[in-house]
Amino acid sequence: MAHRPYTPWQRKIKFQMEAAKAAAYWTRYRSLHRKLHDGPRKARAARVVRTHCKRGHAFTEESSYINADGARVCRICRRSNEAKRRARD
Repeated sequence: MAHRPYTPWQRKIKFQMEAAKAAAYWTRYRSLHRKLHDGPRKARAARVVRTHCKRGHAFTEESSYINADGARVCRICRRSNEAKRRARD
């Protein structure tokens, strides 16, 4: 038995359903894309604003430096961590 051709209203409904599926897909894709790409940028901006390390030392030219990854590192904390590590070894 052959398939009957769609009536005009069936074609319209089918088109609307396909359009809705495509719109939902792109909405999910855009939101995921935005989360993946905006997240690191916002986190980096938050780190730039920080004035002290997590142990309370001020980030100044003398007490901090930028490592190879581009992160600010507190020299005082780094020294104490190195001393603890050497004491363990």
